[in-house]
Amino acid sequence: MKFNPLTIAALLGLTTAAPTLSLEERYPTNPSLIKPIYNNVYSRSTGGLTYNPALDSSIFDKTTTISTFNLPSALKGRKCRLGFVIDAADTKATLTSATGVQLFSTNSVPPTYDVKAWGPPGNQRNIHYGNLKLKKPGEGVVDDWPRLLEKFDCPTGYVAWEIAAVWNVGVEWDPVKSGLYVVPL
Repeated sequence: MKFNPLTIAALLGLTTAAPTLSLEERYPTNPSLIKPIYNNVYSRSTGGLTYNPALDSSIFDKTTTISTFNLPSALKGRKCRLGFVIDAADTKATLTSATGVQLFSTNSVPPTYDVKAWGPPGNQRNIHYGNLKLKKPGEGVVDDWPRLLEKFDCPTGYVAWEIAAVWNVGVEWDPVKSGLYVVPL
């Protein structure tokens, strides 16, 4: 059978074209992925918390986001990891040129209401779990030390992690489509 150059080019194009994925196929791709139940934006200048900002989470030089999870008791004795994804369908997602973020556990879970000052001390920051380089769209990539976020003992119940800027990073996202997550290993 003979093929002309146009036929060969058309066939090659069919085999190398990337498939278009629906939102459900992109995020979450893992059925055991656990998303936060709410987020708070913490103001580093005032110490105040804004509870569950409607479809807007962010971190900048003067703000951080604290994501709260309710992790099931079935995770006791297992290992978990933290990740961060920005979905291609997240039209609110923006990144500055610097994309590094740090993840910290918190000493206490933030309240489900706005407060003028949370603490003491400060934002309840506790253990540094590690750093991620974010990209839009896509998964954050573990960057630098410590790398605790890759594998740690799963906590259970209500727990929170703070997402803070590395240097002058700025990140905004729609928490319905993107953000921090926990995956049992």
